[in-house]
Amino acid sequence: MNKKNGLSRYRQRKLVSLFCADLTATQAAVVGGFNRNTVNRYYRIFRERIHDRQRALMAQFSGTVEVDESDFGATRRRGDPGSKRR
Repeated sequence: MNKKNGLSRYRQRKLVSLFCADLTATQAAVVGGFNRNTVNRYYRIFRERIHDRQRALMAQFSGTVEVDESDFGATRRRGDPGSKRR
């Protein structure tokens, strides 16, 4: 965030954890002891940053993407699973 936001780093992390726990802004305000308007403002900032990050990641995959089938899964091991060989 920025340096003039008024919340300590601890309270910011607490708010992020409440956001990740999928609480609404009202629930996070009650549980975390924040003002509801403060929580609304931070939730908006979190959503904007997530949106910007997703757009940047999607821009990497524009166009044609080729996938080699040899990259999927491990090789097959014959025999009983869990049996020990000598």
